[in-house]
Amino acid sequence: MNLVVISSKRYHSDFRKYLVQAASSAGQAAYHVHCWSALNVTRNDVESPDATLNLRDSHLLEMSSRLQEGRDTVVLTGMTAFRSRFGRSLKKLLPHAIFVYDVYDDFRYDTKGFKLLRRLQRDWTWRMHCDLHMVLEQGLLQRYPKAFHLDNASHLGRLTRDDGADWIERAVYIGSIDQRTDFAWLERVAQSGIGIDLWGRAHGTLAGGQEVIDRFCARHPQVCHKGGYDNDDLPGILSQYRVGLLPYVTDSDWTRHINPDKLYHYLNSGLEVVATDIPQSRRLSSFLHVVSASGDPAAAVRTALRSNKAGAWSVEAHQWAFRWQQLQECVSAQTRGAR
Repeated sequence: MNLVVISSKRYHSDFRKYLVQAASSAGQAAYHVHCWSALNVTRNDVESPDATLNLRDSHLLEMSSRLQEGRDTVVLTGMTAFRSRFGRSLKKLLPHAIFVYDVYDDFRYDTKGFKLLRRLQRDWTWRMHCDLHMVLEQGLLQRYPKAFHLDNASHLGRLTRDDGADWIERAVYIGSIDQRTDFAWLERVAQSGIGIDLWGRAHGTLAGGQEVIDRFCARHPQVCHKGGYDNDDLPGILSQYRVGLLPYVTDSDWTRHINPDKLYHYLNSGLEVVATDIPQSRRLSSFLHVVSASGDPAAAVRTALRSNKAGAWSVEAHQWAFRWQQLQECVSAQTRGAR
């Protein structure tokens, strides 16, 4: 089975690139198509030069020609990637492909009124344009009852670190820093004297953005904002730590349906994880240190520094090679059932 991922993100910033790599490593024809203000087609980790949004682009034509060689082709596309007419018109190039609506985020969040109506309309449109539906977060099956669930994963494996060392009281956070980040929770950790390294960029949805981060660091000299990173940099970053933080706000429309990849990066790397009580944390609570609303996150970090709950985590079952196998099985089962 061949794979095409249509995305509004460029290849190197898209977490789905690791699924493309897994398919390619398994000997399949695998492509990533970025279409937004420009067009890029990536195969074997090589991006094509920026091109205009034109179905006659030579890289697209080469891709469509290669995908007509007898194997089934599955195409993953999220709502944002299909928002343009160009995204939908790609179906003309791949008329026999199985298009899967990849619901990897909750498009509703806390929207209301006309904005919510527009998103509901788009959601309905993508359902109609795609043959199958797939959700990243298990709870979204209630909204998409005919979908199948493909869990998140990580490209990382166990990292080499001296687990016999006396780890300093320091934890790491990786990922976007935005309105979902519970700064009050992080404040409680920092006030106890525990150091925190923040790796990630301030997102535009965080009011004040970088200023909020700078003020937080200024209040706590042991807190350091390390700046942005690429996912390919994570082995070198995470090998420096023993504990990873998952500080999402709880009881929020913003975090009810997230299945964050940082959780899998931490666990695959062998880090202990201290998390707020979001639904996905509860599902994986046997591997995590989940802090309730009345709990003490600083105490949980200190416990995690001496713990090994993550030791029972199966790395192989949460890498993209295994997810690629599961995706093929799910698509095959659903297409058989539809006949």
